[in-house]
Amino acid sequence: MEEDLEKATRQWKAGGGHRGTKPIKPLLPGQWTPRMPCHWMEQTPSTKRRIIFYRVLFFVQLAVGITYIQYRARRTIAIFDRSRTVPYMIYQIFFLVLESISISSVIFEILEVWNICKRNCIDLKQIPSNLIKSHFTHPSHLRLNSDQAKYPSVGVFIPCYNEEVDLVRQTVLGALNIEYPKQLLRVYLCDDGQDSLKKAMISKLARHHKNLFYITRPEHTHAKAGNLNYALEGTHSDLVATLDADFVPRPNFLQRLVPYYFIWNPDEELYEFNETLAVVQTPQHYRNLSPYDSDPLDQRSTFFFEIILPGKDWFNASTMIGTNNLLSRKALRKASYYPYYSITEDTAMTLKFHSLGYRTYFVNESLATGLATTSLWSNLRQRARWLKGDWQVLFSKNGPLFVKGLTIAQRLLYLHMGFGRFTSIVFLLYDIATVALLVVGVTPLDVRYPIIFIIHIGSLLLIQVLTHLFLTAGGKGLKKSESGYLAFEAIFRYTTVKGLFISLFRGQKLVFKVTEKAVAHNKDTDSDEAGEETEEDTDDSAPTSASTTNTEGLDDSFTALQLSESVPTDSPEPSASSISGHHTPHVEQRSEIEDSIDPNADARSEEANTDQPRRRKRTTQEVAERRRDIWKNLKRVWFNMLTATVLIFAIVWGILNTATVNVVDTRNDRTVGNHDLFPMAMAIGFAASNLLPHLLAIYLCFVPYVSGWMMTDLVHGRCDQYAVHPRSGKLFVPWSFILLLMFSRMTLVFGSLTFLLVYSILYPNTPTIGLP
Repeated sequence: MEEDLEKATRQWKAGGGHRGTKPIKPLLPGQWTPRMPCHWMEQTPSTKRRIIFYRVLFFVQLAVGITYIQYRARRTIAIFDRSRTVPYMIYQIFFLVLESISISSVIFEILEVWNICKRNCIDLKQIPSNLIKSHFTHPSHLRLNSDQAKYPSVGVFIPCYNEEVDLVRQTVLGALNIEYPKQLLRVYLCDDGQDSLKKAMISKLARHHKNLFYITRPEHTHAKAGNLNYALEGTHSDLVATLDADFVPRPNFLQRLVPYYFIWNPDEELYEFNETLAVVQTPQHYRNLSPYDSDPLDQRSTFFFEIILPGKDWFNASTMIGTNNLLSRKALRKASYYPYYSITEDTAMTLKFHSLGYRTYFVNESLATGLATTSLWSNLRQRARWLKGDWQVLFSKNGPLFVKGLTIAQRLLYLHMGFGRFTSIVFLLYDIATVALLVVGVTPLDVRYPIIFIIHIGSLLLIQVLTHLFLTAGGKGLKKSESGYLAFEAIFRYTTVKGLFISLFRGQKLVFKVTEKAVAHNKDTDSDEAGEETEEDTDDSAPTSASTTNTEGLDDSFTALQLSESVPTDSPEPSASSISGHHTPHVEQRSEIEDSIDPNADARSEEANTDQPRRRKRTTQEVAERRRDIWKNLKRVWFNMLTATVLIFAIVWGILNTATVNVVDTRNDRTVGNHDLFPMAMAIGFAASNLLPHLLAIYLCFVPYVSGWMMTDLVHGRCDQYAVHPRSGKLFVPWSFILLLMFSRMTLVFGSLTFLLVYSILYPNTPTIGLP
């Protein structure tokens, strides 16, 4: 027992991080020699200076926030109007608590940027095989030589459902071409859609690749988690790699990841398998998203991969992201494979690993490329699934609030995942409070000395803006990543709030929706919006007993299944163009788009008929599709339109009903006159800043369709990056509007504060109420 504890402690520390060794200096090419660590944590001097600066900024922000909260608690809670003290106190204390929770998030952010390190390693082939300790037992029929027998066997699992066969074929070929001993590498296509075309494709490829297998299950319960568990329980391999159907691995995928499972044992002077490591995770990069694209929806998640996950990795709190990872089979078995209580099974799986004491690594290295969502609404559905899954994890009995085995840092960082979703609820409540103040006169706080209040809130807002600017200025794409996320928060607001109530009251009864990535924008997707949170008709039982048969025999049965069953063998090979990963639209539609973007098209049209340019008349089907698109967009942004309408009404009402109100000064027992210009200016400024995101959401998601813009895969297959006008050919790029949003919001907020400060200086004796 003592030897096992000593071994686990040594293997744990070999991974570095909060409870391990400190980061070591980067190794230059050629400096690595045997007996040195085959993987390490790098932290350059510039990165070290950055994180020290981040710590200072966040601690200053925390200090300013605490000062603001204590001022709010002492000086702004029901200090006016004795007759309404009790209801006002309850209302104002509620918003004080809300602000306190928001400011407390700085504690989580301090943990996330406390130490940002980059993991690196040597290639597997550079580790001398004579220095690797024999650890694995392989079947004799594999006929491995002495060197290969020391390597772990790897199973690559590709779960799929309704993806196009050409897309899946590209991923399968990429997995088969991974640089690794073929006897130790097996590729499994886990088809939950029982697609005959995919089965035929696997059957053809299996004639030349004996390590390729097709798996399908009789009952399709629990979506991706159930699909993977069925395949995992019926197969065997020392390590498990998972790839989404659209993520094509690079040939060096395993050469770069397997070394993380080997650590140096100084007692035996051999590299041994790290049994405390559960998963090595890599980021998601997209081959259809150019680095020159604006990426307004933050599909690259640059800030998440460059700052958040490396920071969490230091505290052993980095999470899986569902694909491009390498897992330990032993850890999976101990965790009873993927849990079913959340539709984000990757986060729930990582939480289980951490509660059992395993380590997780995040390696910020691009080793597989996939396809970004090809429409705005596919992206919204994907993010809606993430947030609902995070709510499920947060409130589950297996979540960070209740599960045992987590460190304090791990628990806080997991709580922050759910807290990040809480931001939308806070913004929604602020909108409600602003409307209540402007229309009804109900104020969330009272202020006797406006200048002191402006100094406190102005300092808090200023340090928050400065922290955001400096935090997103330290790496390529960080600014756009965070700005795009904040700009589109208004679109996700209703979905976030709705997801909270669904997860609270319906729990696990959420359906996993597969995200469309290789389907054209003009494909009919009426069913996509129909039931994102419908109940499953299937039971919650575990995979059937068929998955527990002999593992070696089961692999052979898969081979027999794909070669002997009546599978069409004369199916044509996919064309080279279809393998490229980009969907080719209908020829007629493509020609229309090309004509629309031809710079000489309008000129030729005008020359042919200068009085009346020729315009192609839409067919009845096109008119019907256009009306359907407009109606679907109305349903998608109805919440933003409703909120914008209410805020505009409140602003107009506040401007037209500015008046003098008599209030009671409870401390001096006297009635004073209060001019509403002060609170109205503050409320209108914040209401206008809250209105802007909703207007942007309406414009980006609805107006382009109505005004004739067509979302299209014009550049890099990106439907939600660009739109093109059908007649002028002018491109619509939303990034400029996002920049305008950020600038306008800061101008309105700080402009209103400046106005109030000047007003308070000019009229120092005027008491006030009603600051939002």
